[in-house]
Amino acid sequence: MKVLLLFPPQWVPYYPHLALPSLAAFLRSNGVETVQKDLNVGSYNQFLTRKYLRSLKSALDSKFDEFNSKPRLSASPEQQVYSDIFIAKSSLYHLADNIEDAVKVFRGRRYYNAETLNTARKTIENALTTVSIAHYPARLELMSFSMPEYDGKFETIEKLTSNIQGNPYFEYFEKNVLPYVREQAPGVIGISIAGESQLIPALTLARLVKKNFDCHVVLGGYVVTLLADSLTRHRKLFEEYCDSLLVLEGERPLLELVRRLESHQSLESVPNLIYFDDGSVRANQVSPPEPMEGLPAPDFDGLPLQEYLAPDPVLPVLASRGCYWGRCAFCSHNVSYENKYRPHSGEKIVADLEALHRKYGVKHFAFSDEAIAPKVMREVTSRLIEDKTDFRFSTNIRIEPQFTPALCETMHIAGFRVVYLGQESGCDRVLGLMKKGFNKDTAIEVCRNLVNAGIWDHLYIFLGFPGESENDAQETITFLSENASIIRSFNLGSFSLGRGSEVMRMPGDYGIKISQARLDDLAMVYSYAPSSGISSSRAAELSREAWAILSKEYPTSRVLDLLSKEDLLLYLSHFESTDPALTKIKRSPTVSAPGVELTLDSQLKTSPGVFRTTLNFDLPDIMKNLLLNWERDAVPSPVRVLFDPENRKIRPIGPNVSEMLDLLGRGRTIRMIARQLSQRHNIPEAAVEAFCLDALNQLKNEGYLAADKAII
Repeated sequence: MKVLLLFPPQWVPYYPHLALPSLAAFLRSNGVETVQKDLNVGSYNQFLTRKYLRSLKSALDSKFDEFNSKPRLSASPEQQVYSDIFIAKSSLYHLADNIEDAVKVFRGRRYYNAETLNTARKTIENALTTVSIAHYPARLELMSFSMPEYDGKFETIEKLTSNIQGNPYFEYFEKNVLPYVREQAPGVIGISIAGESQLIPALTLARLVKKNFDCHVVLGGYVVTLLADSLTRHRKLFEEYCDSLLVLEGERPLLELVRRLESHQSLESVPNLIYFDDGSVRANQVSPPEPMEGLPAPDFDGLPLQEYLAPDPVLPVLASRGCYWGRCAFCSHNVSYENKYRPHSGEKIVADLEALHRKYGVKHFAFSDEAIAPKVMREVTSRLIEDKTDFRFSTNIRIEPQFTPALCETMHIAGFRVVYLGQESGCDRVLGLMKKGFNKDTAIEVCRNLVNAGIWDHLYIFLGFPGESENDAQETITFLSENASIIRSFNLGSFSLGRGSEVMRMPGDYGIKISQARLDDLAMVYSYAPSSGISSSRAAELSREAWAILSKEYPTSRVLDLLSKEDLLLYLSHFESTDPALTKIKRSPTVSAPGVELTLDSQLKTSPGVFRTTLNFDLPDIMKNLLLNWERDAVPSPVRVLFDPENRKIRPIGPNVSEMLDLLGRGRTIRMIARQLSQRHNIPEAAVEAFCLDALNQLKNEGYLAADKAII
C-alpha cells in the first residue's frame, strides 16, 4: 500500500520541516512505499510568480471598487484596507514583473549581497501582502498565515475550508494538488500539522482530499496532539475531513495503521489512533514511542531541496526529542513528547549527519531540538572534531552554567555558528514566575561565553507574562540595552496564552481569567485578563516601542536592518573567513546625485510606471490618520494623486499641477507649457513660469518626473 505524506502550508520556506522526512525514513526502512510532498514550498512556487500575481488583478480591482464607492470608511479597519488595496492593485504589474527575480536572489549567489537580499525579501513580502489583500481578510506572510474570522469553533472551520474567495489555498489545492494525488493513487494520505498557521490550510486540503478520493486520510502532528480532546467531539470531522487522527510521535503508529489497512484488519490495536467506527469516535491506547536507536536518519528523498528560499540547502535534524527541562510555565511544546526527554547518542547523531552529507552534499544543518542538553552537546562536538567534519550548525540551547567558555569554544571548533536561546525575560522576578530555572547573571555569562567563542547568540524575549509589572518589563528592556556587547540579535514580542501550557491549565495560580472556552473549542491561543501587572495590549505596546529604539541603537543594527534571523547560519558560514562577526554588513551610503535645477527649456515626462488617478477618498490624508492613530472616519473627498508603483508611494496634486502635467511631452519645454497656461487662464506669463518651475522641480526631486531630454 502506497503512503502519500503531505506537509501543508503555511510554514517558513527556507528549508524543509522535519516531520515528513522522519516519517518517510521509518516507513521506507520497514518496506512501505512512501512518497512525500512539501505543499508549503509548492504554494510559494505558485504564489511567487508573474502569472499568478497578474491573475489577481480582477479580484483587486473589484475589492477596490467596493471600498471606493462606500459612503464612508471607518477608522479601523476600513481605512487601512482601502489604503492596502489601492497600493496592491496599483503596484501589481511592477511587482509581478520583479517577483521571479526576487526568488532567484534567494536561490542564487546574489543572496550573499545583504542589500540585494533585503530588496528581494521586501518584494516577496509585498507579493504575499498582495495575495492576502486579494483574499481579504486572510493574512499571509513569510512567517505566518491567519484568517481573522477563525474563532476556534468547528462551524467556522467549515466555512473557511470551503471559502473559495477568502481562502488563498483553495485554488492551489484544487488545481495543483488534487491532480497530483490522483496521479499517485495512494492508499493512505498522511497530513502533518506542525503549527497553528497550518490548521485552516491543512483542514481545507483534508476536506478536498476526503471528498475526491477513496483512501484513508490520517491527520497528525503537534497541533493534532494539542487539539485531540476537542477534535474527538466533532463527528463531522471524521465524516468530511479525515478517517483518523494520530497523536504524539507517529512513526510506529503510522506503520501499524498502514499494515492493518493493507490486511483489512481492525484498527483497534493501532497505538495512538483516534478513529471513527460504528457510529462513534474511538481512542486507542497510547504506546511508548519508538526507541531512539530504532529511528533512522531522516530521509529527504522526493523533497525539492533546490526550491527552498536559500542558495545552499539547509537540512533540519534532531539530537533529541522533548525538553530536558520541561517546566516553563508558558510552553506547550513538550506535550507532543509526553513531557519526556530522549536524546540520541553522540555517535548516532554524528553518523546521521555524515550520512546526510554523503547523500545530499549538504554541509549546513539546523538542529530543531527544543534544546540540546550540555551533556549531549559535549558528546556531539567531541565526535564531530574527532571525525574532522566540516559542517556548520544552528541550534537551540537552554541557558545553563554548563555552557562554559571551554564548551562554547569546542562548539565553535565543531562548526556551531548560531545559537538561539529562550531567555524570555531580563528580570529575575519574572524568570521565577515563568519557572525558567536560571537568573539573568547566568544568562549574561552564557551569552558572553558564546560571543567570545565566535558564536552568534540570538535571544527570544517577550514582555507581559502574567504578573509582570511595568517596572519588570523595563528591567528587561534595560537588560537588552546594557548587554548589547554580548547579545548579537534578539526577537522582542509579547506573551500569548497558548493551549496546553501550565498557565492555561492553571490560570488561578497565575492570577489570570480566561474567556470561558467550550469543550469542543479548537483555539490555539486565548485572550485573558491579568489580576495584576501589565495587560497584553500594554505589553505589545511596550515591546514595539522598545524594538523601535533598540533595533536602531544596537551595535548589530546594520545586520538586523538587512537580514532575517533565518539568514544567519548561511551568512556566518559564507563569510567566516573574511567577516566572521558580519561587521561589514551594512547599507551603502545613499549618494544623492547633484540636484540639477530645471530651466524653462527643460523637457520632462512622468517616470516609468508613475501614473495619475482620481480617488473618491483622500488617501494621502487617510494615510496620515493611520500613521498618527487618529480615530476618525473618512467621508468621500475626491482627490487627484500621483502614484509610483516601484517605490509604492503616493502624492496628492492639485488641479493646477494636474493641468500642467497634462501638457508634458510632445517636445514641449516648460516655457511652452507656461505660455499655454498663461494664455488659457489670462495670468502673467512670468508668474506661471515661476509656478511651473517650482512645482515641476519638486516632483522631479521626489522621483515622479524624469528628464525627457537632457536638462538644459
